[in-house]
Amino acid sequence: MNRGAAAEALAARFLMARGLSIVGRNYRCRGGEIDLIVRDGKTLVFVEVRLRRSQAF
Repeated sequence: MNRGAAAEALAARFLMARGLSIVGRNYRCRGGEIDLIVRDGKTLVFVEVRLRRSQAF
């Protein structure tokens, strides 16, 4: 598993632990890709996961 996929898996676990449901992963469309699509009650949330190499901003 590459670093990007590992970061997406970590983000998915984080969101699921907080009660959100994963609806889709790596959804591709003409405009690009959405890493995660999750449901929070009746609300759909579109998530772009970014990986940083350090904790510094």
